[in-house]
Amino acid sequence: MEDLAVEVCGENGAYYKAFVTDVFDEEVSVAFENDWQPESKFPFSQVRLPPEGASGKPDFTENQEIEVYSRANDQEACGWWKAIIKVKKERLFILVCFHYHIFLMLPILDFS
Repeated sequence: MEDLAVEVCGENGAYYKAFVTDVFDEEVSVAFENDWQPESKFPFSQVRLPPEGASGKPDFTENQEIEVYSRANDQEACGWWKAIIKVKKERLFILVCFHYHIFLMLPILDFS
């Protein structure tokens, strides 16, 4: 059987890619992508299925809550961090990430 891909919420609030290796009554055991963390158990409430691929061009607006694929430092894997679009000007976003009060300036990607 192929491992089920999931995303696991870390202590920092970011969701990281992992694979279910075993299922228990109230938790699952997961192995993280590229083995950046040891295999661990997490309650179901900290595990979600990855979203299905989006179709079409997303419509971003100011004050919209989004998730940004990034990492806090070079020693950890990339994960999905909650953020809010504070300013959208021409082809640039200014974001605030919730957990570390990080301000990011990102170019708007062309989804066409």
